[in-house]
Formats: sequence, structure tokens, C-alpha cells
Amino acid sequence: GDPMPQSGGTFRPEYLAERFDYLPAAKERPFVYVSSWDTAGTTNSRSDFTAGWTAALDFNKMVHGGYPDIYLLNLYHAKLEFGDVLQAIAGQQSFFQCHYILIEDKATGQPAAQMLRAQGLPIVPLKPPGERGQRRLDDVLRQLNPMLMGHFVHLPGDRFALDHGLTWLPQALRQLLAYPRTKHDDIARALIQLLFFVVEQCRAGMFSAQQDD
Repeated sequence: GDPMPQSGGTFRPEYLAERFDYLPAAKERPFVYVSSWDTAGTTNSRSDFTAGWTAALDFNKMVHGGYPDIYLLNLYHAKLEFGDVLQAIAGQQSFFQCHYILIEDKATGQPAAQMLRAQGLPIVPLKPPGERGQRRLDDVLRQLNPMLMGHFVHLPGDRFALDHGLTWLPQALRQLLAYPRTKHDDIARALIQLLFFVVEQCRAGMFSAQQDD
């Protein structure tokens, strides 16, 4: 396969080594589905990509003070005009029926969140985690370490990818492993937003009350 870039430190190869070829049965507690979007709204040569992760959160093995298993089911990644961003998020939602759709509350994310919420989608606008090199982002990344080091984040294995026609895995791995030393960081930012949302919800005890959802 392609040689992997030197790790940028946040997402190390050993942190992303947990793969799944099928989702485990949701026994006592159904999965919670979450999507997380880092949006851009232009398609010129300098513009960023729009990236959207969809994940299933499995609480069936979660211990008090711990985290759910996070199964990364899909990555949407494309350069889109603003109207197409809205269509992409709505289209992914019609397929996955997520309980939460996380959108960064800045730039194109703000009007996108307002318009999609008006359509009845379960939008959660979130304060950006900060920019590369900023202390706030460094603090967010530090808080993700226990989750990453504990192997709670699972990427698709070869069979799952083949069965579901997923072609994004090599590109996603390249960007995640090289982060923050990458030209485009949208894939990493959307994942950081998702993981930090889970960390904060667990810390607040929010997910423990959702067994009957």
C-alpha cells in the first residue's frame, strides 16, 4: 500500500489500528448515530473541502467514567458550493437518520445550521475547537488522548469497506496521520469535533440518561 506519512502526533497509527468488519449487535442499548461536519462553501482552487463523518456510538460495554465505542461508518468529502453543502448534509441524514448533526458554528456552518434546523434536522451548532497552533485547540486535543489511546475509535476494516463500497479510507488515514502538518485539515477537524462532543457529553453524564431513546 501507500507509505504512510510521518505521524503528526494527534492521530497515531496505533490509535487508529482498531478496525471493524461488522457492527456488533446493539444488545441492551441501541446505538446513537452522530454526524459531524466541517463545511466550506466555494469550489475554487484555494477553497477547502467539506468533510462529514458519520459514526455509531455503542454504549453496551461502556463503564462509568469511560467512553462508548465509536464506529466510523462513513466519510463524506468534496468541494461544494453552499447549496450543495445543504444537500449533502440532508442526503446523508436521510440515509443514516442521525440523532445529532454537529456543525461548526462559524463561516458557512452558521447559515447551514440555521437553514437545516428550519427543515427539522437535529442540528447541534458547536463552537469551533480552535485553529492550529492555538491554545484552545491544543487543550481539546489533549482531552481526546485518553479516548484515542484507549482504542475507542474504530475505522472500517477491509471487508466492511468492500461490502459498503467505501473508497475514502486511504485518504482519510493520510490526512489524520499527518495532522496538523497538512494543507487541508477538514477531515481531521470534523473528526476532532465529533470526538470532543462525545467526550463532553460523557463528562456531563448526558449519554448515560439516553438508554431509552
